[in-house]
Amino acid sequence: LPLSFHHSPLSISFSLFQNIDGNCTALIDPTNLEISAQSSCVSLVMNRQGEIIHICKPGGYVIDSSFFLESLIPLAKNALTILSDLTSSAIVTRPDIV
Repeated sequence: LPLSFHHSPLSISFSLFQNIDGNCTALIDPTNLEISAQSSCVSLVMNRQGEIIHICKPGGYVIDSSFFLESLIPLAKNALTILSDLTSSAIVTRPDIV
């Protein structure tokens, strides 16, 4: 029987950069070069329904909770929707690769 792929978690990573004025700028899906220059990072694991399954922020500077809730989570939800659609369409198109 084929496995169900309805509630699979996906991970979204951000590089965080502290600006001169103390604010934070986030970069989604950073490259290795961008990771080497980051001030901090955070990874979110969410499902298609937007439920947060796991948050990982290993050290770095403290980010404001409003920035996290109002900026990072909505960005992660949007990216997750796109990734989930791509993954679902790939499975429907190519069921032999699962």
